[in-house]
Amino acid sequence: KNNYEIDQWRLNSSFSTNDATVTDWERVDDATSTKIGTGMSESSGVFTFPRTGLWLVTVHINIRITGTDTSAGVYLLVSANSDVSNDTVGLIYEGVTEYVANTNKSGVQSALINVTDASTFRFKIQTTNLGNADIMGNTNYNRTSILFERKGDAQ
Repeated sequence: KNNYEIDQWRLNSSFSTNDATVTDWERVDDATSTKIGTGMSESSGVFTFPRTGLWLVTVHINIRITGTDTSAGVYLLVSANSDVSNDTVGLIYEGVTEYVANTNKSGVQSALINVTDASTFRFKIQTTNLGNADIMGNTNYNRTSILFERKGDAQ
């Protein structure tokens, strides 16, 4: 039995709501892409792990600054109790020193998540200080994406 799993999701369209869970994800469906294993489940921006294990989650964010705000970001949040409370495990925060319309910035962050109960562990991304900025998405290629990799058994 293969213990490895890999699954990739991308933001289908741009997201602009501040202090909110980022929604509108789709599994990457390019002709040259696939997944190994069951894959993640997603509902209203909240991801559920298909089974226990030590998971490496890598988030790539593309932020477009659209107004005079000079910075914006997202928190990476993990819950062990079905999204009742969340642990902040990462922050991607991008900014510019001088405002120029529609400045694109990208950032990456990863987290090792020890999923000990697949029925209760959750993962999501939440915007912070978004203001005049968007998290950029596209249905045809990755702009903002999440890569989920099961590396081994829960520890």
